[in-house]
Amino acid sequence: MKRGLCLFLALCFCLVGLTGCLNYGDEGKEDPQQEVEKSFVEWLWEEYREKAETYGLAYNVEDGIYRNSEFDKEKFEVETPDKKNNIASMYPSVDTKGNYLGEYDLYFIPPNQASGLRELLTATFLIWDENLDEAGAREKVKELIDSYSTDKYSKIVECGEMRVVICPGGSTSHVWIYKASRYGFPEVNKEEYEPITPELYEIELNSGTKVVAEGEISWVHLPSARSIDGLAMVRFVDDTGQKYQTEYGYDFHGFIEFEVGQRIRVYGNTGRSILGNRIYAARIEVIE
Repeated sequence: MKRGLCLFLALCFCLVGLTGCLNYGDEGKEDPQQEVEKSFVEWLWEEYREKAETYGLAYNVEDGIYRNSEFDKEKFEVETPDKKNNIASMYPSVDTKGNYLGEYDLYFIPPNQASGLRELLTATFLIWDENLDEAGAREKVKELIDSYSTDKYSKIVECGEMRVVICPGGSTSHVWIYKASRYGFPEVNKEEYEPITPELYEIELNSGTKVVAEGEISWVHLPSARSIDGLAMVRFVDDTGQKYQTEYGYDFHGFIEFEVGQRIRVYGNTGRSILGNRIYAARIEVIE
């Protein structure tokens, strides 16, 4: 009797151990039903296809996403419904490490696909502004396109938490869809910047020095829409009468502008441009 009981208990222990081993072996396996997180480009590709189908918009998003070898970016193409002509090419914005920034460009050839571009932009406003219906989205598109010319930026149009602007180019122009939060300058560690002096402003000895300067704006120059570097230039005069020039990425900072007579404080690095010495701005504050 005891022997039979011992054999029964031993068999139970073996079964429990075997079950544990089987469960342990399954722990590392992934559920085949588990959804793989989509990239920003994949999500956007699906959104444009969905909007075309839902609203009957006259464009076709090509099947599949591919990587452009020249720029090493994922992209997709949008074409006419008959698939004979391109309307636009979508390129995402990335940081220096290749991470998506949640912003993108739609490159197009003006004025070849004007009607198709209107349809594509209608979808753009529907994607990013949930408060718009189709009629409202088309009004936004009209506002955008009516303000555009081949030699200047269009009006910057609100689109939920995004902004939309048409940037003219040579043979190719592009629509930039960017975050509204880009407007302005980021915070800096102000302890790293030392008060500027005429000596620190001299490029030959002090290029790259972190300085802070303050004064009243005497001159402002905004880059043309076709400018290669896209730098805005601001000249200001400090309380001693010393003149300085600062430069910043106009579109990079959300097209922020300053006016003559404003008093500003500039944090940036000393350097040189084609117009002479400069402070390349990391942050500009309006103080009066």
